[in-house]
Amino acid sequence: MVHPYDANDRPNVPVKPPIMLAALLMAGVGMEFVWPAFGGMFLWGADGLLIGVVLVVVGVLIASTAMRSFIAAGTTVLPDKPNTAFVKGGVYKYSRNPMYIGLILIYLGLAAALGSVWALVLAPLFIAYLRYFAVSREEAYLKRRFGEPYIAYMRRVPRWF
Repeated sequence: MVHPYDANDRPNVPVKPPIMLAALLMAGVGMEFVWPAFGGMFLWGADGLLIGVVLVVVGVLIASTAMRSFIAAGTTVLPDKPNTAFVKGGVYKYSRNPMYIGLILIYLGLAAALGSVWALVLAPLFIAYLRYFAVSREEAYLKRRFGEPYIAYMRRVPRWF
């Protein structure tokens, strides 16, 4: 059963994930200047750049495909706004969080392209933030908002992949 729309009920994600991505990436790059790891940035040269570009492109494709599903359903992609529709088609048939998978790939790709060891070291913090401050709040919200249909979807579709 879908609960009545309540504009005040939302996931309450404290910091939008793209902002957290940028903050941790900048922190990693900043640390690279203060304490260069393994020779500093761009150590991986063309290989790091190629790997990074591939990861960023794949991440953008996954995230943008997921975002298009939300837009087509007429609901928001913003994690601090209430959802008006439950999206379970497209890439959401395979993962409950393809936008976040895309963001993780983008983060890893940028860190690799920059050759920043410190940014890679901080990657688990980004993933933990997504898991515990975004995904867990969103899942609790979606259970409240959409009830048993969302719970059944959780049983069928993995959180990540």
